[in-house]
Amino acid sequence: MALRIASGRVWVTMDGGPDGACDLAAGDIFLQAGQTLWIAAGQHAVIEPLGKEPVQYRFEASRAAKGEAAVQGAALARGPACCA
Repeated sequence: MALRIASGRVWVTMDGGPDGACDLAAGDIFLQAGQTLWIAAGQHAVIEPLGKEPVQYRFEASRAAKGEAAVQGAALARGPACCA
């Protein structure tokens, strides 16, 4: 999944995924408007706003996940941006 920051700044803490087997780095990451963070299947992320500015963000499935959903006949939801 892609975590896309639309406005504000966030502090994201990520784990190493199931059994620490995730290829993506775990730990703390700081993002601002316009930046994207990829989160692997099974990996957990805690998102916290930084500062007083409101935060808007959106989770979007990767192209691979969208392709797999199409093969299985499933629809992936794409709702409005989330706020914190």
